[in-house]
Amino acid sequence: MTMPVDDSTTQFVIYDSGSVAKWTYDGETPPELPEPGRIVTEAEYTTARDEIRAAIEQTRAEEEAAAEAMRLQAYQALIGAGIPDGPARQLSGYTGEAPEA
Repeated sequence: MTMPVDDSTTQFVIYDSGSVAKWTYDGETPPELPEPGRIVTEAEYTTARDEIRAAIEQTRAEEEAAAEAMRLQAYQALIGAGIPDGPARQLSGYTGEAPEA
């Protein structure tokens, strides 16, 4: 039994917009790029992709920290207005430690 030969080619791209793409095609002629960019090595693609992923995670962490700070601020304002701890947490969404007075 013979195994079929895989004649496909994988191409890696970094677009001018900063996004990356990877695709596999059959035949000798690669598809045209759908937007301006350049063909790169797999290593360049992987580096760019990992940088994009790291930037996304950094942004998510910053957004979560800002949201948590806003929840804490709302919680503290509610406590300052005389709202008990339980309702203040429910209204603000704050789940952290109760700050020391």
